[in-house]
Amino acid sequence: MLRFVVSRLGLIVLAMLLVTFCTTLLAGLIPGSPAFAIYGEVPLSFARAWNKSHGLDNSIWVQYWHWLSNAFHGNLGTSWASDGTESVSFLMGQRIPVTVEIAVVAMVVSLVIAIPVALVAASRQNGIIDRFVTGVASIWSASPPFVSGVILVALVADHWRLLPSEGFVSIGTSLGQNLEGIVLPVITLVFVVAPFFIRVLQGDLVSILNEDFVSAARSRGIPEWYVMTRHVLRPASASLVTVAGLSFGYLLGGSIIVEVFYGIPGLGNLAFNAVNNKDIPVLQGIVVCVSLFFIVVNTVVELLYRILDPRVRIT
Repeated sequence: MLRFVVSRLGLIVLAMLLVTFCTTLLAGLIPGSPAFAIYGEVPLSFARAWNKSHGLDNSIWVQYWHWLSNAFHGNLGTSWASDGTESVSFLMGQRIPVTVEIAVVAMVVSLVIAIPVALVAASRQNGIIDRFVTGVASIWSASPPFVSGVILVALVADHWRLLPSEGFVSIGTSLGQNLEGIVLPVITLVFVVAPFFIRVLQGDLVSILNEDFVSAARSRGIPEWYVMTRHVLRPASASLVTVAGLSFGYLLGGSIIVEVFYGIPGLGNLAFNAVNNKDIPVLQGIVVCVSLFFIVVNTVVELLYRILDPRVRIT
């Protein structure tokens, strides 16, 4: 176990160095000066002076070294779009709780839907319910989030007027308004991840149901619900844990379309604005946050394998 943890720490450091350097490299390939994106039409002399004051006239290696040395001291820089008045850490600290709340709720709702649906469909293999679940999951998975978002807003917000179509209110301000504001974004994200959970878990459940130990459990007269939940679900959950971990990383850092569409002030919206403004320090901070989260989640998933399947041993 100790060797596993040490090796993962080394991989975390290496991965963080690679992704942050690639972010700096890609940002340097963006044509034009960020001064034009931030201030609009400005004289070329102003843009050159602005580039020099922010170190953009240096090589990529020098720019990355300056950022890396500051990051090691806990300084992720300041936002260029704010004229250096707001730190990247402050901006991310405001947005992370919003994105985490929506991601956690969407993940919980997706699992609550996927697990029982997959259990019922797998227990009735090749039946009407199995085919219906497979068909609905296929349709859901083929629908991109902006399509389901438009449909939800058109029906729920505009036609039925049940929920607001945009905006976000923090929990501390009003719990009721907070829940109303996240319902549509959460449903949109559930439409994205829940079908994959259903398909993955359903396939693994069907495979486990063909094992000899399941037939032995049934032959002893054990109720079917107990066989499914106690003997089948646990070994079939390994792939679901992997998919759920990766999906949670997507929900945390990849739900840009959903946050922009619904006007949610989360990390995705911050990243969208940073790209438009060519705000490289903010982009680098977001990349660090999301990449670190992905790596930590994958490490936790590998540890969970040992709990779900005793045959797996981590050395």
